[in-house]
This record gives sequence, structure tokens and C-alpha cells, in this order.
Amino acid sequence: MRSGNEENLVDFFKEVRWSKKNDKFVTPMTEEKYNEMAAKMAKLEPEKRTKEAAATIFKEVLGHRPGYVRGLGEMVIPESSRQSTNARIVELTERAERSEKETAHYKTLHDDLRANVMLLMEKQDKYDKFLERYELERQTQGESHKETQGPA
Repeated sequence: MRSGNEENLVDFFKEVRWSKKNDKFVTPMTEEKYNEMAAKMAKLEPEKRTKEAAATIFKEVLGHRPGYVRGLGEMVIPESSRQSTNARIVELTERAERSEKETAHYKTLHDDLRANVMLLMEKQDKYDKFLERYELERQTQGESHKETQGPA
């Protein structure tokens, strides 16, 4: 098999179905199918002759059945595994970004609540001190009132 980025499923089909010994396709049907794929590829504009386009043409001509490729047999490496992995990475990245934003939002809320609680605690402390002074003043005034009036 050729190495390089230009290889696609149509080229691969020809490579595995070409007899080097006889210098022809292994069966007339494989030659017919290859010619059909090659003709469809030739109809495409050069910039549209991508691996994805070749894969689409390959499936159109040979059909598609999960786990099996007509003309190649039971050799399938799931095409979608890389795509599904990439899609999963994108999904998880987006999820992580959303989680980071939510975390920042809730941290801000937490900090605001903490500041409010601290303010309430300071006010409560001032109020408690005020009540203590008030009680002390009442007691002091009560005792001084008793002293001025004398024994009853």
C-alpha cells in the first residue's frame, strides 16, 4: 500500500484488487466497479477530490454494511471511530468550557454571599453591643432611681 496523504479508498480498492502477477484486476466485476468509482472521481472538480469524496463514492458504488466492505471483505476499521473520537473531544471541550464558566459564576456568587454574611455578622455584633449598653444603662438608671427615692 502506498504511503502518503493522497491515498483514498478508491486507490486502496484498486491496490488490493489488482493482480501484479497478471497485471490486471482479479475479476472483471472488480474492474467494472473500480472504473465506475474512477469515473465518478474524474467528474469532480480537482479541489473536491478529497478523501471524504472518495469515501462517499466508494460507498455509493459498493454499498455499505457495517463491519463489511464489498470487494474488500471483513477488514473494516470503523471509519467513524476517528470522527466520533474527534466529535467526543469537541463535545467534552465545550462541556469543560461551560463548566469553567459556571464555576466562575458560582464562585462569584459564593464570594458575594460570604461578603454579605460578614456584613450581617458585623451589624449583628454592633447590635449586640448596643443592646448590652442599653441593658446596662437601664440597670444603672434603675439603681440610681432607687437610690434617689430611698427605701420604700
